[in-house]
Amino acid sequence: MKKLMSLVCVIFTVFSLTACGTSEHEATSSGETSEFVSESPSEQLHPTQQEASREFVTLSARPVKAKSDMLILQNPETQKYGLYDTTGKEILPCEYGDMKFITVNNYNPKVYVAVQTKGSYGVYDLSGTEIVPPMYDDIAGGMLYVDCIIVQKSDAFGVVDLKGNEIVPVQYSNVACSPRGELCALSRDGTSFTVELYSLDGVLQNSFPVKFDWNQTINTNNLKSSISFNNWGSFVTVNAIYGTSKYTVYSQTYDLAGALQKHIIGYDFTGNNYFSYIAQNELSIMNGKTGEKIVSTALEDESCAIFAGSLKEDSGSGNAVGIVSIAAYKNNLPVSETQYIACVNDTPSISAIQKFDKVGPFYQDTAFVVKDGKLFVLDASGNATELAAPFNAPSDAYLLYEGCAVLNNNGYIYVVDKAGNTILSEDGYTDVDWTYYRGEGLIVLTASDGTTQVIDTYGNEVVPQGNSYQQVVLRDVQGEDIEDYSLIYDMTAEKYIFTDNANLRAFESHDEMSQDFVDKLSAGQGWVLWDNVAQCLIAVVSDENGYQICDVAGFSKQY
Repeated sequence: MKKLMSLVCVIFTVFSLTACGTSEHEATSSGETSEFVSESPSEQLHPTQQEASREFVTLSARPVKAKSDMLILQNPETQKYGLYDTTGKEILPCEYGDMKFITVNNYNPKVYVAVQTKGSYGVYDLSGTEIVPPMYDDIAGGMLYVDCIIVQKSDAFGVVDLKGNEIVPVQYSNVACSPRGELCALSRDGTSFTVELYSLDGVLQNSFPVKFDWNQTINTNNLKSSISFNNWGSFVTVNAIYGTSKYTVYSQTYDLAGALQKHIIGYDFTGNNYFSYIAQNELSIMNGKTGEKIVSTALEDESCAIFAGSLKEDSGSGNAVGIVSIAAYKNNLPVSETQYIACVNDTPSISAIQKFDKVGPFYQDTAFVVKDGKLFVLDASGNATELAAPFNAPSDAYLLYEGCAVLNNNGYIYVVDKAGNTILSEDGYTDVDWTYYRGEGLIVLTASDGTTQVIDTYGNEVVPQGNSYQQVVLRDVQGEDIEDYSLIYDMTAEKYIFTDNANLRAFESHDEMSQDFVDKLSAGQGWVLWDNVAQCLIAVVSDENGYQICDVAGFSKQY
């Protein structure tokens, strides 16, 4: 099987960290070690070991978040938060009731921290300089495409720039930003809506009402609304969601000149390249930047909406392929469903297909699909071929991967390829780590002899079978977040390996990771933090002496 991912060796990162005190003190200069840092004596390391990594660092405060080589620490006595960098320099002391990282402008990402002081939120940069004064009820986050921050007072939202100036007043139910940098705000009065467009200097550019053809009595207390851009910012969509136990979604899309585009009910972006929509009894795939129609097909019923769908680049063929599910509505309730397969290449096409229960991602213009407990391979033209796969349990196919499917046959786990051949284990596996169910990534399989094997989405080995066993499943920050990692011991290489399925990574452990450290992780006294900016994993354990940190680098596997 073609190997599509490569191993990348990473030099171990040094973590020399200071702990938060209960009161403000002068920050140490860069390169100096704070009085709160406790390090093991350097003579405990062999000289060659010192070249690869440094000692563990013990902190008196609890690391809870990591980003951009920075740590948010929490004082366990006061429950207050502070900001420190990975050299041990204090940026903000542990005197804040809340602290969170925010990222501004995905085109040119910048990381800040939102902090709460005396009940109000403000924003600091990573050097400790105040950007937004503490005067808001919350900092909702950074704008996706411009250097702006979304702020909140009560249930109203607005926008400030990176100088703290309010460029969109805090009076709207929702705010949004287009990929081209337009700012848009939605106000609501009962069941009436108004869209207002702002420039980046805070000047109101345009305003127009949004009218829905309500066909039932609407309780405004149960009405939620949202606003979003599509077609590279050429259109703005307003959604109104009404209901308690059952939700009815109303949606209208406008061009920015104010002309209503009827029946544009749903859309789906893929890397800002394509979106799908319904207009005039027609399902179309559009170029998201130019607005050009790429391919379309006629629909039998005009009262349709796209309720699910994805159109993603097929990394094996370079085409954009995906499934779009269309629901016909009557009295605002779905009455029927049809699935279409869309393929954008030299000869783009949209084909109606039979409805499948599960659809995996496409690779080389084919995908695994499941219907009525049977496994099929679906091609980009809509043809489905049933595989005589070794499974018949009601649980069917648990995971659908690009290059292989993971199946359950009455308690035995099999991995098959798209020809239906059993790969990796002719006898099957006895268990699979379902904490890794993300639809993509790494997976840990347990063989009949109790050893484990880690594979990627193509059936390739990450950790060989028979040479490792699963040690423990860890959560980010002791279960407070949903990120899952596993700690594997590779007996052949005599090293510990962390695996992170969500981002398709595996990490070698610290060279000096002691058995005591591993035992604490296994006993539930530890957690891990992932710094997605610095691309580094941090393992943490705690005991009566404080918090120990181990940097985890090693190798990283990605597409």
